[in-house]
Amino acid sequence: MVNKNVMLNNTEVNKSIEPDNKRKSKKDKLFTAIRIIVSAALLAFLITRGWNSLKNVTSVLKELNLVFLLLAVALYLLGIMFEMLRWDMLLRAQNIRISKGFLTQSLFIGYFYSNIFPTNIGGDVYRAYDLHKNKGIPLDKNISVIVVERFIGMLSGTVYLVISFFGVYKYLNLATILSLSVLPLGGLLLFFIILKPKVFKIDRLFKKIRFLTRFEPKYNSFLEHFVSYKSKLRYLLASFVISLAAQLLFYTGFYFGTPGKEGISLEKADNLSKSEKIFAGFVKHYYQKINVAVIDLKSAGLKVGDNIIIEGPTTFIEQKIESLEFDNKSVKKAANRTEIGLKVSGEVRKNDLVFIYKKN
Repeated sequence: MVNKNVMLNNTEVNKSIEPDNKRKSKKDKLFTAIRIIVSAALLAFLITRGWNSLKNVTSVLKELNLVFLLLAVALYLLGIMFEMLRWDMLLRAQNIRISKGFLTQSLFIGYFYSNIFPTNIGGDVYRAYDLHKNKGIPLDKNISVIVVERFIGMLSGTVYLVISFFGVYKYLNLATILSLSVLPLGGLLLFFIILKPKVFKIDRLFKKIRFLTRFEPKYNSFLEHFVSYKSKLRYLLASFVISLAAQLLFYTGFYFGTPGKEGISLEKADNLSKSEKIFAGFVKHYYQKINVAVIDLKSAGLKVGDNIIIEGPTTFIEQKIESLEFDNKSVKKAANRTEIGLKVSGEVRKNDLVFIYKKN
């Protein structure tokens, strides 16, 4: 009789669990479908927005040296592996053990989202969520690890920035120098805000803004994990060394040499391209209605007939110079250290780089 009652109870429990499992399965499928649709839509948006640049991919690929291309890809992938090791090291500092295979997978998916959203925020959010959902790691602990990781990455990047600055500063305008300085200074300020919230009166925000009150326990927990790294200097130092190695691999993979009159060529600067690409100057202003850009020549002069490339974070234009204007007069050539007007074939942006492009 007792056994029958137990069996009946187990049957009732199983029946109550089955609908929950079905609902959970349907919810997981729905979220997976939403992620696929959103990812496809964002990818389509990127392709559509950058279509003018993508049209030049075939011609650019024909110019590439296959050996250097494969080397660049290998170095880039190796750099990602080092980033995974940095992440793993900081997780271990919090007594979190995750397989390197899982971390690598999560990092690659995070890179996809980082290419869609501003900076690395998309990838960082995904990684924190991924470990929380699939490995049961609390979000506040995940976020503290990623924040420390970002600070270490910023510090190692600043080291290389300072080293390289002495070689390229004479080619940079004041606006570029100031913009390069903002990131490390802003990161340092953010670090102290997190580390000393009472000094910046962050704790008062939770009391004054009712909406933030419910986040205070999570924030305090995040802060506790973040501050705990002060007693784990061995892990921080190892992560910093790994970060230096990772960024060196990235820089080596993307290496094009120091911009200057020598140009950027296969023979002189180990450039991937067989053609010569000589730095000339920057876009100072763009007049959209008449498609004219003001170019501040910093390193080389330009002349009618030159093939040029104008590129920036969201710009890539390759064209032949049909006309030049200096001091409101049409000219055949313009000397270095002057500002000239140039008719461009597409939209350009302030501080885009201008190169003379010579096919060998």
